[in-house]
Amino acid sequence: MSLSVVVPVHNVAPYLAEALDSVLAQDDHLAEVIAVDDGSTDESPAILASYAERRPDLLRVITTDNAGSGAARNLAAGQAEGDYLTFVDPDDVVLPGTWGRMLELLDRTGSDFAVCHFERLHADGGRSTLRWADRVHATPRERARLDDVPEIVGDVFCWNKVFRRDFWQDHGLAFPEGTRYQDQPAVTEAFLRSTAFDVTPEVGYLWRVREDGSSVTQGRAELGNLQDRVTTKRDTWNLVRELGSPRVQEAFRDRVAPGDLHQFFAALADCDDDYWELFRSMLLELWGPEHSLARTRLLPSHRLMGWLVEQDRRADATALWGHVASATRPLPVRPTADQQGLALDTSALFTDAVPEDVVRLRDDEIGWDATAEEVRRGWRGHELTGTVAVRRLGAREPFRLKVRSLEAPVLTHRLDTPHGPVTLTGPVTLPTTEAR
Repeated sequence: MSLSVVVPVHNVAPYLAEALDSVLAQDDHLAEVIAVDDGSTDESPAILASYAERRPDLLRVITTDNAGSGAARNLAAGQAEGDYLTFVDPDDVVLPGTWGRMLELLDRTGSDFAVCHFERLHADGGRSTLRWADRVHATPRERARLDDVPEIVGDVFCWNKVFRRDFWQDHGLAFPEGTRYQDQPAVTEAFLRSTAFDVTPEVGYLWRVREDGSSVTQGRAELGNLQDRVTTKRDTWNLVRELGSPRVQEAFRDRVAPGDLHQFFAALADCDDDYWELFRSMLLELWGPEHSLARTRLLPSHRLMGWLVEQDRRADATALWGHVASATRPLPVRPTADQQGLALDTSALFTDAVPEDVVRLRDDEIGWDATAEEVRRGWRGHELTGTVAVRRLGAREPFRLKVRSLEAPVLTHRLDTPHGPVTLTGPVTLPTTEAR
């Protein structure tokens, strides 16, 4: 089991040594490390030369004019000779033992590639996770198919995966060149073309958050960044339509593709007309009237934000995001017209109407599992009645909702009744007609 590691390098001198140390520390499984100096103008070339002098048996440096990390990765991957292939960004860290575990897993399962969990690495050394990543990497999987876990198509990163080199080359996988966000089309195609892949829940890779905002993914407010994002989303969506099952297409449309839009929403308040029109045209092209962002799995305020952009309600979108960005509490809610559910209350932000299906909360968003602050109960004739005050459902004024049933997850609860004490052993489900 031999592994080729590809490292594209461009002006990352403050982080490069730590990245290379983490790579070379796993030399038991390395066939080669191919670093491509992509026209760096800082101290990165000198750092690469120093490491190549110390480890000539493993590290090979290729020097090119600046063409972007996609071109650098493709150049090195085309020269790789190991049985397996992986990629490392030059400002990140590979944790000890990661590749050994993944190679052993692949050797046992015969899958096309393996995926490990990752965490964000902050300047103070702290680490954090992303909820969607925790979710899709939580379960160990061997020889999984994309239909088994379609949401994992949102793991668009090349650096937390180890591929069989023949799988990568036989399918002609390559990164787009001359654009940002190169990972997504290539990795999405790998998922779509694989017959089986493995998932390991152990965290094996640290993705650095640059506090100076200098990374590609932190420049969302730039028009060129948005243009590249539109191209990436369009190309990836076309791949999913061509190769993905209906289940995968639904996951991509409703969960994956909209997942980073909140970062672009934040730029809309101060953007120029060109940025607004390009962003709006992207939403209409990729989701359109049939699959509005209002019907995706975004957060309620984000669904509303997307709908406002689709409707070209720029002032209202700006007002909404101003509240989302600055408020310590979520938007208040109100009862729906049929009193069967809850909806966002936007009356304090703008006066123009919003269709109720756009602002209505899904059942799993209402939060009925919140802790009860107060319970009052009593007997009315032979009928047990009660009131529960629930936290975290902000409202401007009291309102009533019809409730079909109420499940009380109590283990043992004593009630004093006109006929003597009664002990309830839960969970208890009580039919109810109205909640206030």
